[in-house]
Amino acid sequence: MPADVAKSKSLRAAATKWGLVALVAVVLLGFWAGIVVVLKVPQYVAPGPLAVARGLISNWHLIFSNLEETALEAITGFAVGTVLAVGLGLIFLYVKPLRDGLFPVAIGVSTVPLVAVAPILILIFGQGFLSKAVMTAMISFFPTLVNVGKGLESVDDNIVDLFHVLDASRKQLLLKVRVHAAQPYFFSALRITSTACVIGAIIAEWVGSERGLGFLVIQETFNFNAVLLWGVIIVSAALATVFYLAIVLLEKLASHYRVT
Repeated sequence: MPADVAKSKSLRAAATKWGLVALVAVVLLGFWAGIVVVLKVPQYVAPGPLAVARGLISNWHLIFSNLEETALEAITGFAVGTVLAVGLGLIFLYVKPLRDGLFPVAIGVSTVPLVAVAPILILIFGQGFLSKAVMTAMISFFPTLVNVGKGLESVDDNIVDLFHVLDASRKQLLLKVRVHAAQPYFFSALRITSTACVIGAIIAEWVGSERGLGFLVIQETFNFNAVLLWGVIIVSAALATVFYLAIVLLEKLASHYRVT
């Protein structure tokens, strides 16, 4: 198949996909507006999409200043948690007794609900940036550790034996085989944690914070400002979506790269 034909088909497929996404979004917005009008829902309960859009525009500076804080908390924790998880996953690969001792502990800690962890982190690290970053790092750490460990160990024993027969070094086996075997597992974890980190940061801000989207949600709830409240919720969802799409893009770029 000629390259230009393949590219044209790819563009048409992408246009069709995003066209359907836009159509679904329009239908949902129409349904939302219709429900509010037909059922005569009070604006302080559920404002219509136009009212929310106007609220976003008129309060954009307030929302953006708090959006920056939440995004920075999520990105910092996500990066730190991911790096620590990958590093510990590599240690577990080569130090099996350490893995057998610490891995069950890590799984146990990961089962503790976020709403229970957040107050403890606030007490230890205060209401500032650090406690939120630690929360998001914990959220990112555990799923990534589990998936990276599973991915690194997923290499077929026959391939490992072949590399040993060829007198390949441990580094060569890691970079040429194990890293690529772990890649789908790794990005599967990142797709989950990229959105969960935003949720975790917002939950931590609910418990105790002076800035952030979570703080803004609590503040506008007590102010009975449903227009701004719904707007903040939409912005939070958009932020998580952007994080997710960034990971999808990174995965596509990584699929074309191979260590030699």
